[in-house]
Amino acid sequence: MKKYTIELTEEELIRFYANKIIEDSLNDCTEFHYDMSVNQYEDNGFIEQHKEQIIDRINKDDKVLEVYYDKEYSTINMCFGMDWCPYYYEDYYLDCEFERNLLRHFLNTELKDLEKVIDVRTTRDLIRQYMDLYIENSGKYEDEVKDAIYYCLKEHICNIGFVDKYIDKYEVYVTKDNIAELKEGLKNEIDKLYFKELPHIKELSMEDVHRLLDKFNNDIEFEPGEHGRFIAKENGIYLGIDNSTGEMFMEDFDDIRKCIDYINGSDLDELEEDYEEEP
Repeated sequence: MKKYTIELTEEELIRFYANKIIEDSLNDCTEFHYDMSVNQYEDNGFIEQHKEQIIDRINKDDKVLEVYYDKEYSTINMCFGMDWCPYYYEDYYLDCEFERNLLRHFLNTELKDLEKVIDVRTTRDLIRQYMDLYIENSGKYEDEVKDAIYYCLKEHICNIGFVDKYIDKYEVYVTKDNIAELKEGLKNEIDKLYFKELPHIKELSMEDVHRLLDKFNNDIEFEPGEHGRFIAKENGIYLGIDNSTGEMFMEDFDDIRKCIDYINGSDLDELEEDYEEEP
């Protein structure tokens, strides 16, 4: 790696190390607290000698809620706002239906048609804007529910691997090139919540579907565990399958809710066309 030498004044170097400590700490932390050793860098003792000025500069950064020097361990200890820690969320409880509607509402408001206007955004900005527009000031939720909604959005974005794939330092960038991936990943998270709530319905791969069809068409008896009600998904289409009686019933849908209604025994002609999407 090519290295460069530049000249900085003492004040400029204090600013440089303050910013670097904040960035490197946020990049490495999985919670909102991080302890950075004053001996972390090859700085000829500059941080140790100027730790008070550096801590004062760190304390002025909006991302930092608290900073102090720990004499026992020679570390600069920092607490960051949770918005700035993309991996951090706490355990929460939300009703499965509420959680699904929340993710659907986030998709249909904050992410709707975003690819048409987006240049570069961050997941932090998108979540915070959604919270400010629809949750914080709505008057519908207690503080603990607001916290749960916030943690829910962060967790599901982490679950789909979007943070791991697109994190740059401590920001996760959403662009025209990856917005479709974010939306599809969150749609898959909604599907998983259905399977979590409805354990009698199992998810199948299309390979498994073809295997069951081959058995049925060739009069080969299904093995234990191959009877039941299943859903398979391909290219945004949901295939509902019911072979619980030994027969093979199949129907495809563009919405998992309609598919679930079908394999739960609802009449196709009576399935609802509209579903509540706001949490």
